[in-house]
Amino acid sequence: MGETQKPPFQLSFNSSLRVEFQGAPVTSDGGLILVRELDERLGLSALMERLLIDSRRGKHVQLPLSDLLRQSIYSRLAGYEDVNDAARLSQDPTFRLIGSPKIWERGAALTSRLQSFETEVLTQVDKLAGLAALNRELIVRAEAIASPRRVVLDMDSTEIRVYGEQEQSTYNGHFESTCYHPLLLFNREGDCLAAKLRPGNVRSIRERGNRSRGHEKDFTWDRHLPGGAARTACAGQDCSDTGSAIERTIPLRHRRGME
Repeated sequence: MGETQKPPFQLSFNSSLRVEFQGAPVTSDGGLILVRELDERLGLSALMERLLIDSRRGKHVQLPLSDLLRQSIYSRLAGYEDVNDAARLSQDPTFRLIGSPKIWERGAALTSRLQSFETEVLTQVDKLAGLAALNRELIVRAEAIASPRRVVLDMDSTEIRVYGEQEQSTYNGHFESTCYHPLLLFNREGDCLAAKLRPGNVRSIRERGNRSRGHEKDFTWDRHLPGGAARTACAGQDCSDTGSAIERTIPLRHRRGME
């Protein structure tokens, strides 16, 4: 008996595309098409339009901001650590199909354009704030599918070593390195909800007297769960002398943020 043939999978973001599992190699990054379908169903396009204002004008606007951001995100998802592969990927079938109709016709951004977008446009203060808000909204929409009544928040710090004289990078005695000492906030699935870049000499919670209170003001949590609660867990050796996590329950009812 032959193998049962299943009908093609229809994509919401581009009705002209159909996914058929036949194993024919067309591009090594074809799996990103399904990720693109996920971002369409979560409403990433609308979030980018609302939260990231495109201030570029004239000759600087050859590709939509949403196309450049998707190319930047998706290339990292595919394992390309920087923009050095952008020229080759600009003509890759997958990277052309995940973009707007303009990308289908001319190809994605080349290395120089994507690099200037990441270093000059995305680093603007309003873009950084917009990216943080976009990240939070995407995670909230994904979590809403399961609608949990309890949200577990894991707050921790980490070391980012530097090898130059970057602004605010200083020596940290605990890590014995010159570094930044950012504070990170994760949910129970390991998704990063927020990050706060801090100088390297900011003391850890362990050095502050074994208390996690005081860092909550560094983040704003917009989730409203009627009758629910959020539990913060400050994990790792920064939390206590014994290395165990500190956990407290914070009601979310009629409350904005963790301030």
